[in-house]
Amino acid sequence: MNRLNFLLLLFPVSILAQTQADNSAYKVFSPDENSIHLNQAYVQNFFFGNFGLRQLINAVPINNEKVKNLKIAATGKDFNNTVVMEFQYDEEGRLTQMKVFKSFFGDEMTVNYTFREGLIETEKIMENGNEKINKFYYSNRKMNVENYRNIMDVYSLNGKMLFKDSYMDGKLIFSDTKDGQCRKTYYLRKPISQICYSNFNLNVPLKIEEFTTGKDKNSSMKKEKTLEIEKLTNLKYAIYINGTASYQLNLNQESKVESFQILENKLTRVKPVKFSFNYTYYQ
Repeated sequence: MNRLNFLLLLFPVSILAQTQADNSAYKVFSPDENSIHLNQAYVQNFFFGNFGLRQLINAVPINNEKVKNLKIAATGKDFNNTVVMEFQYDEEGRLTQMKVFKSFFGDEMTVNYTFREGLIETEKIMENGNEKINKFYYSNRKMNVENYRNIMDVYSLNGKMLFKDSYMDGKLIFSDTKDGQCRKTYYLRKPISQICYSNFNLNVPLKIEEFTTGKDKNSSMKKEKTLEIEKLTNLKYAIYINGTASYQLNLNQESKVESFQILENKLTRVKPVKFSFNYTYYQ
């Protein structure tokens, strides 16, 4: 599984051999009406980040109302209804805990969230017996996250898309900018990747094209892949990678995810796996 993609979506990129940042200017707790939308975009559909599909799935109107607990179990050649991830929510629908099990993703990890005034205040990551803490602040319609690497990640919304600038010691390290219908990412002001969307409001059908400079940061952008999601029926969605049907998302009558399937591809030797979503609810 592409666990690296998931971790990069959930946590910031590490930067070595840098001095400690002075992030005091960003450590202000002054939320506004935009803050809750930033929270929702930050925690939405973590599971699908394992497959590099989080933004595609964000385009699907999934209903998670009254969910107390969600367990996701895998069934395939090497798995038999094996729980791979678990999510806990409070009565307001806020994610309070996420567990990743080594049965499928290789390492076990627990992430706990605490809240202040209904907004995320801390994200506590427990992995391999070590706890790492990300601290959240809000000001000027942005969400500022001081992560455990002493980098300040400053998030903003463009439509329903999260954009991020990362600072260390007052210096801009990473930055996202809007270029037409694309989000371009820079490292030390040099472009390293670009993701282009058919629409920034994440409406289905949605097409995403990913470009990167690869290892040579001075080379021009090259397309890595094209992702697409389309609605087959009111409860069924197909996902294509470079034009090949690769995944299927199924909803139940309440518009909650019922199952997610990796489709078999004999050419690339991808084995089919079905993930079942099992819920308990608040009364």
